[in-house]
Amino acid sequence: MLLNKSAALFDARRLTQGLAALACAMFAHAAIAGDFSWNATGTSPALNYGGISVSTQYAPPRPAAGGPGPQAISRVHARLSYKSNVLVQTSLCWNGTERCVPVSGSSFNTNAFNGLDAGKPMYLVHTAPGKGPLPQPVFVRGEVIVWFTQ
Repeated sequence: MLLNKSAALFDARRLTQGLAALACAMFAHAAIAGDFSWNATGTSPALNYGGISVSTQYAPPRPAAGGPGPQAISRVHARLSYKSNVLVQTSLCWNGTERCVPVSGSSFNTNAFNGLDAGKPMYLVHTAPGKGPLPQPVFVRGEVIVWFTQ
């Protein structure tokens, strides 16, 4: 019986050491890969008229002077919510409103901006189709998460 207890204790130690090594390897890989992210939340200005767009800037935190080198986007996530029956069409844009992709649904992931500078702001641009005043103003709550590597 002593031999079995000793063998079980030895196996438990090996398992613990193996799990610790695995955890270290995973953290080391994450540090080597350089995966980082920033996120920002905000609410759009009032969307009052069909056919007229409003945009909200989602900016990264300011880097410290002498901070890390170039940061390349590896993925972007956007989440939207608003309380209205009005259909709102949204685009996610990088560094202004020239380079955009349409957002489908209330939660959206894209690789369309991969390799671009993660230090530049993202924008959510909202438009209600049609023309003329909306029955009530629409405010779109948004969140943008940008993953990047260094």
